[in-house]
Amino acid sequence: MAAAVYPKGIPVVFKSQPAGTVTAQVPTASGGVLVLVSVPAAGATAPYAGQVDGFARDLAPRF
Repeated sequence: MAAAVYPKGIPVVFKSQPAGTVTAQVPTASGGVLVLVSVPAAGATAPYAGQVDGFARDLAPRF
């Protein structure tokens, strides 16, 4: 899993990801955007696939 925080006014840009990747984008308290990305290993599901959105919503207010 990877995380990035984009400051207010900076566009969210990231490269295409492998099939099965789960991403979440949530506004931060400072007006930016938190992006979480969970990339699966070959033949597997992405780690914490069902929880990525919840993790993002829980973390975003801290930024």
